[in-house]
Amino acid sequence: MASVAVRKKPLTHDEFMSEITENGTREVRSPKLFSQRRFFCVENDSRLIRRINSEYSDELNWLFKSADRTLMNTFRILGFPEYSFERQVEWNLDFISGHSWDYDYFAGVPVVRWNDNSDIKVPWELSRGHYLVWLSSAWVLTGRREYATKAIDLFEDWMQSNPYPYGPNWICAMEVAIRLVNWAAALENLRNCPFVSDDFLWRAYRNLYQHAVFIEENIEFVSKGMNTNHYIADLLGLLVAGRIFDSKNARTWRAIAVSELEEEIRDQTYPDGFCYESSLNYHLLTTEMFLLAYHLERDNGRLSQNFTTQLVSMLTVIRNLLKPDGTLPNFGDGDSGRILIPNGRAQQDAVNLLNTGAALLDKPELATTRKATLDAVWMLGDQAFVSMRLSTNSVTLSGSKVLGDSGLAVIRDRENYLFLGANEVGTGGLGNHKHNDMLSIELSVGDTNFIVDSGTYTYTSDASERNRFRSTSAHSVPTIKNREQNRFIPKLLFAVRQDAEVRVDHWTSDETYVYIDTEHSGYVRLSDPVLIRRSIYYDKIERLWIIRDSFFGQGEHDFENNMILGNANWSVDQNDRVVLRSAVNDDILAIENLSSGWRVDVEPHRISDSYGHQIKSSRLRYHAVRTAPCEMLWAAVPVLSTEDTVIQNRIDAIKPALERMKLKTQPVIVNRLRKDTKVGV
Repeated sequence: MASVAVRKKPLTHDEFMSEITENGTREVRSPKLFSQRRFFCVENDSRLIRRINSEYSDELNWLFKSADRTLMNTFRILGFPEYSFERQVEWNLDFISGHSWDYDYFAGVPVVRWNDNSDIKVPWELSRGHYLVWLSSAWVLTGRREYATKAIDLFEDWMQSNPYPYGPNWICAMEVAIRLVNWAAALENLRNCPFVSDDFLWRAYRNLYQHAVFIEENIEFVSKGMNTNHYIADLLGLLVAGRIFDSKNARTWRAIAVSELEEEIRDQTYPDGFCYESSLNYHLLTTEMFLLAYHLERDNGRLSQNFTTQLVSMLTVIRNLLKPDGTLPNFGDGDSGRILIPNGRAQQDAVNLLNTGAALLDKPELATTRKATLDAVWMLGDQAFVSMRLSTNSVTLSGSKVLGDSGLAVIRDRENYLFLGANEVGTGGLGNHKHNDMLSIELSVGDTNFIVDSGTYTYTSDASERNRFRSTSAHSVPTIKNREQNRFIPKLLFAVRQDAEVRVDHWTSDETYVYIDTEHSGYVRLSDPVLIRRSIYYDKIERLWIIRDSFFGQGEHDFENNMILGNANWSVDQNDRVVLRSAVNDDILAIENLSSGWRVDVEPHRISDSYGHQIKSSRLRYHAVRTAPCEMLWAAVPVLSTEDTVIQNRIDAIKPALERMKLKTQPVIVNRLRKDTKVGV
């Protein structure tokens, strides 16, 4: 399956017919045989369509907006602004930079072109075919001819403009696989459309079959323990093709996909369920892919109970880490990618995926609502309503958790929320989607995300921006000025040196407090080595955090403690007390430094909430030139009133909380420093 010896011309109709009938169990007289139900259960069910139109008006608003934009050749992808093509869609164009790729043989088309700001993710995302699902779904729900004919026109235009296997959209097997999934779903929606000809269907399914052949011959297998989400996508594409076609090749694709997916859900996740690529964004993506594979095989029993159990663990990670506003921490890389988007809302939506998974797995206890998602209804029909009626949960989440295998933790007390990431360099030490975010925090009070992660913004369009957003200084961590936790490697935008080890040393949670103690060794490589420890104590009586950031080691260093600000306005008084006021409600968070010798500057910063989009922000930079060992002790205090006297009263509550902290927590003695090191700076 690892061969890259791809033939340089597409299959003819006769070759295709020979392929799909070789050792097949049925004679294919009509291409509509290929479009039996695989994903959706709605088509031709007038009663269910009426119910969807009646109960899902908000969700359908997104779907119809997305479909209507597509009618006008207007596309909105990832975090980029809308773009309209005046005439024909230019499938090889990065319409952000204005650069395009030639339609050369795929093996010679570059993914990264240094110094021209082009981003291949733009034509790739455009060619994934999500809009075909929106158009075909809109036709199913309304019967309006323009939706179906536009979908057919875009199918035809893409096939004509992107001959197999030439141009940028045939470079990456993962992109081919995602397109295959969306094409299969859209063609299923259109299978009984009176405006669809058999001639079109033959050509579309022949092209889809060619997609599967390409995936097989260019499968992105690295090695066990080093594979990535790309390989999972490839397997999902082969699984879908294996379900559509009935031939020797198709049965092989399906068998290999099922077998390998069983292994990859084990190999690419920690025992606690978190994706091993060090990214919550990619955790969502891999969860979605495994969930779709489960849905395809759920009635056939080919995927084991172990697969299902681990998939439940992956969904449980999402539930445990949800912020009060329903989002996940922006931890690690994030390209905002999705596989299948039936509801038309292209942004990653953790709650929607969680609740869809709860319905597909018939695990209502995972859900945050009793209402079935539109995605679940598309895939399950009435069964989605039955599953979700059994849910007893609400959108209010509670409880503090630590994921001991992956090093992620959340301290949650009603509307107060803190996330801590003590996660290693993932993907077998490659760190392809790892940021220098060891011991980083995100802190929220209700719907206000006061302290956040800077996000990702870009991959290949700008190497300096890529590295800036994944750098140590772009995260809310204690650090040494201008030193990376894990050093970057020139020209390698998807790897880091594995300089740091990280671990959770202690976790305690009871009815009065939560305490976690963590450390990383990223700076023991220095000539004057330093071990960084972050200990977080949450007092449930006073409802505030006390954080001790310690620098164990020797020598004088320029220490920093950065806090990236989210949707909040800031003020700093003459005593360096920082008050953050929510930009969305009346919530306040006071930051009180309890250690002498540290000064705070508020600096302009930028954060990215989705790929390709950035917004202005600020960074609190506490700094001190000190000799190790030293520490910065500080408190984060939620305040429920804007009155100064109330703020002061809340600050005064730090003292009794600090006394309880001293009584309940024991300092952990650490002596892992080593003066002799094989790694230089």
